[in-house]
Amino acid sequence: MIAGTIAVVNRGCIDPALTAWLWRTAKWAPGVNLVLPDGEGGEITRGRNAGAEQLHGDFLLCVDSDCIPPDGALGQVLSYGLPLVGGLCMERGQDELVCATRTFEPTTRWALEDLPESGVIPVLAVGTGFLLIRRPVLEALGAPIFRCGQLVLDALTEDTDFCLRAAEAGFPPYLDCGLRVGHRMVGLLWAHDDGQQWIQWEASVYREPLNALVAA
Repeated sequence: MIAGTIAVVNRGCIDPALTAWLWRTAKWAPGVNLVLPDGEGGEITRGRNAGAEQLHGDFLLCVDSDCIPPDGALGQVLSYGLPLVGGLCMERGQDELVCATRTFEPTTRWALEDLPESGVIPVLAVGTGFLLIRRPVLEALGAPIFRCGQLVLDALTEDTDFCLRAAEAGFPPYLDCGLRVGHRMVGLLWAHDDGQQWIQWEASVYREPLNALVAA
């Protein structure tokens, strides 16, 4: 029997499509425990650590509340037998960039066009929108599993910090290029001084021209 923990991390309200996915997954794997946001707001790192603290079974699956996995996603990442593997999520408003790190100094993300259509590849770091972590990884790192401000003092970067520490402990992260996970986008429209509409994505301080984004 499949036994593990799914932790839904608060990135705003849980998308109804994610709720439906959780229900279908629970029917497929009744031995999986579910950890939902505790209602204390959008404390992302606390939510991820809550899943690790309530670990039941062999793995922790982190799923952000604004991400929609396809059916069969849990079985797919489990089938590889890898200790640390994430699904492919797109960055919000970042023109074909994926939530996975390709290089440091300078830091660059993988572009969708540079990735294969399927299969797993090693990456320097992967986002936690849909991330499977096996128990040995959690035991090797110890609490707290996720930490804020370790790489950049005024930014979370908890996913990158976690992946670097996991790799140092002998558990490098992988990206499942064939597991395409939806990433809900919510933004505010602004009237810019240049006479155009600009958009500001949820939880971001930056704005970008809406016309350029639509044209792309």
